Amino acid sequence: MGVVTVSMKLAVYGSLAAAAGQSLGFLTARPWLTGLIGRAAGALFIAVALLTLWESLIVGGGNLCCGLTASPPMQKSTTWLF
Repeated sequence: MGVVTVSMKLAVYGSLAAAAGQSLGFLTARPWLTGLIGRAAGALFIAVALLTLWESLIVGGGNLCCGLTASPPMQKSTTWLF
């Protein structure tokens, strides 16, 4: 089982490293594309932050404290032996 795991990781991460090596030359030859990808990543981060804020304010009822809500105290279970 360990050999299968190691060989799968080598195949997946090895192909990922090879693709990254090929794309490095492609991106460095096109600096405008690098800037466009950077702006797209920044816009994605801002969109996720706004979505999180919207979920906290609108969907979550305005609770900004890490999504924690007040819950009743836990009842003691009688099924456990401890």
